[in-house]
Amino acid sequence: MTEEPFGPITAITTFKDFDEVIKRANNHDCGLAGYICTNSMEKSI
Repeated sequence: MTEEPFGPITAITTFKDFDEVIKRANNHDCGLAGYICTNSMEKSI
């Protein structure tokens, strides 16, 4: 997950806590999009 691949693919990964998600999301120089999948609407905002 350190290079931007060419093609219609989705990278899926797990995490242990919300802080880890934020750290990973902010640890990239560039990116075209980001998505989340959660059962908690409260955490998604």
